[in-house]
Amino acid sequence: MKPEERMLRREDTAELLSRCVQCGFCNATCPTYLATGLELEGPRGRIGLIKSMVEGHSVSAKTQLHLDQCLTCLNCESSCPSGVEYRRIIDIGRAWMKDRIPRGIASLLPRVIVSKMMSHPRGLGLGFWVGRCFKYVLPSAFQPYLELPRRLSPDPSPANETLKTVLLLKGCVQRHLAPAINQALRDLLGKLGYRVIEIGDADCCGAVGHHLGERGAAKAQARKTLKALRPYLFDASLKGDQAPIIMMTSSACGLMLRDFEALYQNDPEMAEEVRRIHQYTLDPVELIEHHAPEISNRIDHERVKGLNLKIHEPCTLQHGMKLKGRLTALFFSLGFTPSQGKAPHLCCGAGGVYSLMNPEMAQSLRQEKRRDLGLEGEADTIALTSNIGCMLHLDSKGEVIHWIEFLRGVFKEEP
Repeated sequence: MKPEERMLRREDTAELLSRCVQCGFCNATCPTYLATGLELEGPRGRIGLIKSMVEGHSVSAKTQLHLDQCLTCLNCESSCPSGVEYRRIIDIGRAWMKDRIPRGIASLLPRVIVSKMMSHPRGLGLGFWVGRCFKYVLPSAFQPYLELPRRLSPDPSPANETLKTVLLLKGCVQRHLAPAINQALRDLLGKLGYRVIEIGDADCCGAVGHHLGERGAAKAQARKTLKALRPYLFDASLKGDQAPIIMMTSSACGLMLRDFEALYQNDPEMAEEVRRIHQYTLDPVELIEHHAPEISNRIDHERVKGLNLKIHEPCTLQHGMKLKGRLTALFFSLGFTPSQGKAPHLCCGAGGVYSLMNPEMAQSLRQEKRRDLGLEGEADTIALTSNIGCMLHLDSKGEVIHWIEFLRGVFKEEP
């Protein structure tokens, strides 16, 4: 890292840290603090560690471990009365830590493998194939990623009218493990009159590098996405009301797209490009909710009669994109009566690649979330989520699915 970049990070971090008044409200909603009761496993404690590091005090592998074990669920941001941007603080802290504490091979190797595989979809597909061949000798944390994907039969009946253009990114993991989710959205938007262009050239959006604290890798991954979207961002025919909608069916990836502005905040040449991506990116719920009256007349409720429907709103949707309650409200407006459990704000433990790097904590949080959603013991229960990572992490026998896929399944052909 260049010296001037270090100084810039120190100044940025000092300003961000100054907003924290150490009140501790964040600890009350932090999954790792609640699980361990340790001050350094909560946001307040981690902010203290980063502050000490920025001020030049020594750090150790224990500091690295406490930062690694943060889920980056951003629950703390939603509960903070001072508006502390914890996501920026933890990102910078992890980047500083990378320069100061070298990782051992046991910690470094899986991170390098995951980061490299996510950057190359073809290699990732091969990796899943190989993994399935050795499924029963791999650690249990890898098992959700080795199931054969569901696929939908094609739906050749789009609406005649075209409302707007939607640029749908395939994603990296999702294109191999759950292609039915994007297909369901394409079908649904087609019926609503949208023109959907699937962007296949983009690889990982950068979320994986971000989760691993690898800022350089995240920017390299994001650059491919920017290159794939660039022709549409500056297309003179797509301006004003005709500006495209950028969409990913994974809320974690959608949040990453919106955070491109932070990723490239010190790059003035990219400012207009990332500003447009932030402006044009929508989560599917933000678009579909505008068509709720139209869709509600085309729901076949008989297909799901007697079903115990639960809504799991991922942390990225609630605390990252600030859309808390919107998915649940959408399903109520469509005539369903879902519930969210008693603690809908708490993280399920997926955390991007967190479940692979910290399996013990991730599994503990998974079991707690499954119980809260009624997936342990309640009959005929289906949980709907908006993030593939949470879906794979929580599911055990097909009872956790993406809400878009569910909605497409109960959509009538005719009103």
